[in-house]
Amino acid sequence: MNRGGTWSYVLYPAPLSAFGICSNTDVLQRIRLDVSKQWSDLAKPRLSGALALADPTQSGSAGKAFEMLIQQQIVEAGGDPAEGWKRAMRLPILPELYAPEFERFRSDPGVDPFAWARENPPYHPEWTASLFGTIAFVIQAMAIDPQEELREAWAELITAGFPPQATALFDNVSAMDYATATSVLKPALASAQKMDQTRLGKRLGDQFREQYRRVAALAREGK
Repeated sequence: MNRGGTWSYVLYPAPLSAFGICSNTDVLQRIRLDVSKQWSDLAKPRLSGALALADPTQSGSAGKAFEMLIQQQIVEAGGDPAEGWKRAMRLPILPELYAPEFERFRSDPGVDPFAWARENPPYHPEWTASLFGTIAFVIQAMAIDPQEELREAWAELITAGFPPQATALFDNVSAMDYATATSVLKPALASAQKMDQTRLGKRLGDQFREQYRRVAALAREGK
């Protein structure tokens, strides 16, 4: 209430966004796949070339969607940010692999991270909130800038049936692991030296281009 005895208001705009997966059921029926219900479903090889994602460097909502994907993987990794980050950067583990019939194939049959996830809060700001801009930078360096090489590597992996050496190299995200994101990338992106940020992005993008080329070559050799 102001001094004149009347109420005054300050309005704050607050956009609300929903994050999820939109599917064209006609296309899914044509390629004989069920509707994707979780992020890990998008890793199915038969969806290669049939997915579209917004650029998180240009859209805050898209950036938040990627952050929530990482949050989900951290939860499913038992609350381990480093392991969850690594999973989110590459093919997630399918929850179906934790079904009872697969217990005898696992080294830790008594552990079910998905059960842990169901019993814990869905969002922990201390894990990723401070990395919001870093996540967009990582996606750009790993997937947007080297997208041609990435798509070729993925296609070769599918064609070759995911040979172990090529698949292991594709899954290697050590250059962008959680420790690097928090201790190297985040401070670099907070620096006033924009040219240094540009050079860092180019260096990492070139590094992943070369990595994807090597993956494609190994896959063609069946290694």
